Amino acid sequence: LRIDGQLAHYCVMDKGVAEHLIQQLLVLARLDQGSPFNPREGRLYLPEGINNLEVRITASPVADGNAVALRLFEADRIDLSIAALGLSEYSLHTVNKMINDACGLILVTGPTGAGKTTTVYSMLAAFRQRNLNIVSIEDPVEFSVPFVRQMSVDEKHGITMNCGLKTILRMDPDIISIGEIRDAEAASIALSAANTGRLVISSMHTRDAAATISALRDLALDDRSITGNLSGVVNQRLVRRLCHHCRRPREITSQEVEQFTRCHMAAPEQIFDKVGCEHCLKSGYYGRCGVFETVLYGKGLLDAIATHQPELELRKELRAHGVPGLKHDALEKVRDGITSFEEIQSLNWL
Repeated sequence: LRIDGQLAHYCVMDKGVAEHLIQQLLVLARLDQGSPFNPREGRLYLPEGINNLEVRITASPVADGNAVALRLFEADRIDLSIAALGLSEYSLHTVNKMINDACGLILVTGPTGAGKTTTVYSMLAAFRQRNLNIVSIEDPVEFSVPFVRQMSVDEKHGITMNCGLKTILRMDPDIISIGEIRDAEAASIALSAANTGRLVISSMHTRDAAATISALRDLALDDRSITGNLSGVVNQRLVRRLCHHCRRPREITSQEVEQFTRCHMAAPEQIFDKVGCEHCLKSGYYGRCGVFETVLYGKGLLDAIATHQPELELRKELRAHGVPGLKHDALEKVRDGITSFEEIQSLNWL
């Protein structure tokens, strides 16, 4: 099981029992039983009475058998308010300004499993009371939400990401959501849609805000197109929250003070460590929280992109314009007792 992002051992299962269980999961997902040597993805069709649980399945042949991964979503536990994401005051203000401007391309970026999809849906949810036509193309549809007209990629029936995007542009949308920009054609269509005055929200796999510009350039987008259409970037990671039932305060060390000083932050007198109790299953952590770098592109930053500044220089430009980096936000969460210094040290920050 993966609990708060960390793998936890549950049990060892007899191979005969496991094979029957995997077969039953494939039946529940109505996956093609005639292609045992191909990876398959789908959704479990659960019995009536389990209405709040959404389960995605990925099955693939591996050495000595089959592997199955299940992703569970509890619909009644998904909080789509932006305030619940864990944004700092600065980041919350920046994201709200992106939404209020409601034009151009907004990219939510980060590695796999960083919570990008939840952030995208939370941003879309901010528009649900505004009587707007919101249309999405996703591969697959992660959450079913009533305020978005969601189109799922279905390559068997000729609905690809790029074909779906072209269709969406003819559906009179006010806001377009693209599950993920993966290739040059999707990136070009997204920028073209943003160029028509629509708000486009999508996601990409990038290290930080500066690396996002490099990724767009790698997809053959010229700097003029990027500066003309890119509105903002939200880059994020997930860290585990300290369990408030058992966390323990301690004095901060000189090495930890140095980390705060490098980020031009005042160090607190004490921080919190994990302990472990029954509430958190002895892990010391309970739940997760986002760590963010949020950028609203204004003239100075756009000029740096337009003059083809390399990634390192763009990162320096962001700091010069007062944009806090990921590590700055992580240290704020350590200072506020939300997470531990040990937890943020386990991640790579730029």
